[in-house]
Amino acid sequence: MSQARLRIVRIVISLLILALVAFVFISPAPSAYHHLRKGVSFFQFVPSLLSFVSLISWTTIGFIIILLLTVLFGRAYCSFLCPLGTIQDVLVFIKRKVKRKKKYRYLRPLPLLRYTVLGLTILIFLFGSNLLVEMLDPFSLSGRFLSQLARPVFIFINNGLAQVLQSWDIYSVYLVSWKTFIPAVFLVTLGFFLMILLFSIFRGRDYCNTVCPVGTLLGLFSIRPVYKIRIDHGGCTGCRLCELACKAGCIDSEKKEIDYSRCIVCFDCIPACSGKSITFSSVPARENPEIKTFPSTGRRDFLKGMTVLGLGLVVESCKILPATAASSEEKPITPPGSLGLDHFTQYCTACQLCVSRCPTQVLTPSFFEYGWSGMLIPKMDYMRSFCNYECVICSEVCPTGAIRKITTDEKKQIQIGKVWLRKKPCIVYDQKTDCGACSEHCPTKAVYMVPYHGLFAPEVDPSICVGCGACQYVCPTIPDKAIMVVPHAIHRQAQLPANEEIPDEVLPSDEFPF
Repeated sequence: MSQARLRIVRIVISLLILALVAFVFISPAPSAYHHLRKGVSFFQFVPSLLSFVSLISWTTIGFIIILLLTVLFGRAYCSFLCPLGTIQDVLVFIKRKVKRKKKYRYLRPLPLLRYTVLGLTILIFLFGSNLLVEMLDPFSLSGRFLSQLARPVFIFINNGLAQVLQSWDIYSVYLVSWKTFIPAVFLVTLGFFLMILLFSIFRGRDYCNTVCPVGTLLGLFSIRPVYKIRIDHGGCTGCRLCELACKAGCIDSEKKEIDYSRCIVCFDCIPACSGKSITFSSVPARENPEIKTFPSTGRRDFLKGMTVLGLGLVVESCKILPATAASSEEKPITPPGSLGLDHFTQYCTACQLCVSRCPTQVLTPSFFEYGWSGMLIPKMDYMRSFCNYECVICSEVCPTGAIRKITTDEKKQIQIGKVWLRKKPCIVYDQKTDCGACSEHCPTKAVYMVPYHGLFAPEVDPSICVGCGACQYVCPTIPDKAIMVVPHAIHRQAQLPANEEIPDEVLPSDEFPF
């Protein structure tokens, strides 16, 4: 196969991966996405790494395979498998179509910025916060772009088509609701998308080489790849076509050098070379005079940055960490399978896949409800919906292990919070008006009705409550609900509701009952 076709292979594979990721986040299909999600997230670096740390399972070693591929072929992950990288490539393609004369050039490496962001991301994670992982992880960014920006467009088109078809008595396309719109979250997501857009327009894939911690980490493993893009010094004419085509800005045509720590192996330079002097091959290290290693200044900047960050973080942690440890009752409720507040916020990267897939849409993105270090992490919002008693989809789709996989039977005994009845706002106790919505919708009958002044009023048994929020959602008192779910910082076990046996005298006889 001609090496010029490597670029076509890369484009096809990357678009396929992006299409699969988009399908998982956007499609309303009730089936088929669980196994597809596993395949998609297996080769996503941060989800695979966090899932391995959380679950310690051989089924989560995709990040190890990515590291091995990086050692062999360089940062192929960034061009072939990363959905954010493909999104940037699409934006670059559109920009080139709009402004054909715009070319790229060699970009000066910024080692202090790159390694400072990477070091800060690792250090903050070790201190128990996922803030920078949530903000900068390419898979999580892609997920938020798809769920907050692309999914609303899809729903708008889908619902418009459904209404047109239903007017012709065709019901093959059904209406899809969208309860998870949070203006602040939408604006933050839009801001990050505009940042990526500007990077793509003016600096190509420079986000991957200056800000993205995954790109920087993989760059450490790709300094001397076994298979690499090589410049034939004897055949190179210095025409700069390869440099102008390199959207990573890593080819210095004047020195005929490639910075392999920033090369994303997109193969754009191979067909651009007029003299066929650029190839992708394996050559022993002694025959590679063009390898560009870290300059001494880069190492010094990296060590300086890590030293400053380490000292600063030790000092600031005494002030920051206590400020984020608010009472559990002030925090949102975390979904079943997340074990509790600390585990969920430690491993969730706010990719919002669970938000997209939740059938009742009770999972919504948070803003500052978890504190500044948990921005955009999903929460259970019982003002918008409730958690289906039989549903475990969020535990099946979570790619990081923040929500561990559970069965339906296990979920029925997980108490994520307990019911709390306030009689003052309750319209039965306060207004002497009939109501039993909370009891009617409670799946465990933790809310039940008792006689009260000729009416029936609600009472609660928190021991069998699982915290699904159905009672709070349907309670008609606004804005303060008469019945609420109080969160548990660490999930507990609920007692199973007692099975009421039907008395023998009401059992059907041999005769026809009516």
